[in-house]
Amino acid sequence: MFTIELTRGPNWRAPVEIVDDRACATESIEAAAAEAWHWLTETQRNLPTRGASHYRVVGEHEVLCGGPPDDAG
Repeated sequence: MFTIELTRGPNWRAPVEIVDDRACATESIEAAAAEAWHWLTETQRNLPTRGASHYRVVGEHEVLCGGPPDDAG
């Protein structure tokens, strides 16, 4: 099981704020990342005032991945 976080800030690695989070009951990191991307785009479209700019997928003890890719990268 993973936790998905929607974040605000210049990149997903060092967010200024965690806007929202929720559990993602899957054993697949790919499925968790796809769900996170979908949640981020829906939130940006329907609730733009929340300011979500990135997503992160968090495992038991560490951030496993995030996106979208940093503009500077």
